[in-house]
Amino acid sequence: MERTPFDDHLARLSGRERATFVGALLTARGWDVEVDPPVVRAARGDERRVVAIAREGLLPLPGRGLPRDSVDAVVGVDAERTRRLAEKRDARAWDANTVYEMIRYGLDPVTTDRLFHEHLGVGSETVGRPQSARTSETDTRDPKTGSPADAGPLDTTRPATASTVAAAVHAYQWVVPAVLLLGVVLVGGGLVAQAWADAPPADSNATATVDAAEDTTALPATSAATPEPRTVLPGLTAAGIDDTAVLARGHAAALENRSFTMHVTYTERIGNETVGTAREVVRVENETVYRSRGTQSGTFESDLVPVIDRDLYADGEGRYLQQGDGALRVGDADDPGTGQVVERSQALVTWYLSGDRSTLVDRVQRSNRVSYRITVVGTTDRRFEDYRATGLVSDEGLVVRVDATYRLPDSDRVATVSLRHERVGETTVERPDWMPPRNETAS
Repeated sequence: MERTPFDDHLARLSGRERATFVGALLTARGWDVEVDPPVVRAARGDERRVVAIAREGLLPLPGRGLPRDSVDAVVGVDAERTRRLAEKRDARAWDANTVYEMIRYGLDPVTTDRLFHEHLGVGSETVGRPQSARTSETDTRDPKTGSPADAGPLDTTRPATASTVAAAVHAYQWVVPAVLLLGVVLVGGGLVAQAWADAPPADSNATATVDAAEDTTALPATSAATPEPRTVLPGLTAAGIDDTAVLARGHAAALENRSFTMHVTYTERIGNETVGTAREVVRVENETVYRSRGTQSGTFESDLVPVIDRDLYADGEGRYLQQGDGALRVGDADDPGTGQVVERSQALVTWYLSGDRSTLVDRVQRSNRVSYRITVVGTTDRRFEDYRATGLVSDEGLVVRVDATYRLPDSDRVATVSLRHERVGETTVERPDWMPPRNETAS
């Protein structure tokens, strides 16, 4: 089904309607909001943010169409104009693609659909990615020579800081109506920025394994007199992560149109005792041929478990769930919102490598592959305490491994998450035993 580009809908709104829409979106993300067009003021705990709605049709000159007081983010339809306005005010640029990602992937599907209906007058299933974003992705988002990084993380943290994704980012879900009996939920954030730049190709069989044969070299400290830390990869500097959204977009670009295997493991512990474990293995042969198998055991206190505990299979034509000894068809293999494993992987990377501060620890040399080890400490999400994460990023931008640990508030439980990507370019998918032969039709 052909879907109308989101930027067309956003452009039809007046400035006041666009401010109301952005205010409702931030409210859904857990902020206390005051809408005073062309400004939206948001507060959450001790945090304060000012979002300005740019008036369309004005030249991008300093202050034109924006309030005189300080702003943290500028919202506009046109990506280039929004970026230039935001740069003049030292603020984040929220173009149509950024707003689309905030509403589409940062909220539960029911809230997303309500916002589309109430403010755009259409159902969420009829709206697609902005036209400008689709053009950018197909024309310029090459893993080695991609376009500049314009859009930042969806939180309104200033560009100079590490990305601090808002609390609702972790609520990105795959949900199929109950009548289809899918019952599958993915939790994670979905943030998209522009992205990639020069990097020598890495060994395509990238894994998260680090062994004693590696040559680990500490990176030189950045001089205090240097205004900008040396760029290592887009989104990553010698000082740490500069923009998690850009880093995650490069990760997605490195996986696009390639086969790979993704492992996701989530555990909750009390002291040294494991009380709940969830594991999932996703094997991707191509965009419409993949298989996801997940299991859960024990109990979980958090409802943010990034594991699908079903056996899901896509054979290039349809998607199927195991039902008893048979298969239940739940949709087409390329249905929007489901089966897009690269997009899901990008969302998980964005969430788990976002934090208050980060550090680039060392450069890892193994065979002909170079990787960079990073650490992340702290998070603005009040549902997680004592947050720490480490990541391993290849020189082509692939995040081969992320390990995160945090404590659940008001709880004696500690959660750990492991995300790994391996067998890139070498993964195939076998038809499961519970699928009927191709010449038979599943129910």
